[in-house]
Amino acid sequence: MAIFTSTAFSKLSKSFGNLTTCRTKGTNIVKEKVTQVFNPRTLAQRKQRLRMKKAVELCSVYDSVLGIGFPSRPVNYTPDNLFVKLNQQAIDVSDTLEVTVDYDRVVVSAGNRRLPGMQVSVNEAGSQLTFTHEAEEFMRHAADDDCLYAAVLETTMQRLKLFALNERKDTEAATVALPQGWNADSLCIYVFVVSKDGKNASNSQCLTLG
Repeated sequence: MAIFTSTAFSKLSKSFGNLTTCRTKGTNIVKEKVTQVFNPRTLAQRKQRLRMKKAVELCSVYDSVLGIGFPSRPVNYTPDNLFVKLNQQAIDVSDTLEVTVDYDRVVVSAGNRRLPGMQVSVNEAGSQLTFTHEAEEFMRHAADDDCLYAAVLETTMQRLKLFALNERKDTEAATVALPQGWNADSLCIYVFVVSKDGKNASNSQCLTLG
């Protein structure tokens, strides 16, 4: 900033290139514009772009579950939009720009429905999964006819299959068959519940094979 005296500029307030003139309390002042330079390819920005790209790619992997798992999403969100937003935390990008996904942290459903305690086991042949859940009395955000779901991901093949298991009131175990060629050691298993009318879901939980 500079102060100057000039008859020609005594009443002038204008910009010239990167300079701006103005008059304050009877004094002529010249100010230099400060131009901020942003680098759109900083490491942090490149990492975030890769994180977003991976989240969008995962939408196609988890596609079959998204419309069911996010029924009570905000009106300005599609199931894919909400999935991308909630799963930034599951995607890591290193300083060398290597992308990894922590599949155990991926969210496939969201809501205030109560999820009962659930367990899963695999048979000796590795071709079937058996799900059990704890019996519950009626409580808030839970109803006898809530439907239990399992979304099973084969991480190596990047394929997911959604299974409707049974209702909350059912006490018998639910057994499902894995697609041919799936490796039980490469599974990531998510469970959640959805109300009978399909309008409310629980947060998903990733189970460990027992």
